Amino acid sequence: MKIRDIWIIVIVLAIALISIFIMHNNSESDIQTKMVIRAANEIYDEIPLTEDTNETINVETARGLNKIKIENGVVSINEADCPDQICVHNRPIDQVGEIIVCLPNQVIVEIVSTNER
Repeated sequence: MKIRDIWIIVIVLAIALISIFIMHNNSESDIQTKMVIRAANEIYDEIPLTEDTNETINVETARGLNKIKIENGVVSINEADCPDQICVHNRPIDQVGEIIVCLPNQVIVEIVSTNER
């Protein structure tokens, strides 16, 4: 191995370590999130999510009722009067981009970032 090869390896490793450091500092743990509820294609409510957020929201549309539970920053639909109950059996969400949809009642619950760039 020549000295030039060693320098190339050192430079590539340095770039990789710098990239890892930058990605770690911009990790998702720094992202602040909020829950957006849409009912019948309109924004029904927006609630910031934190570890302390604990509440239940009743979303009533012309098609039915959904009870959305927020517990420790994790969102789920606890109860719905739709016939298929798919939204109730959906796993809880807490990450940006995750959604729960109740098609019969036209309700969408989505986690979005408040740190828009």
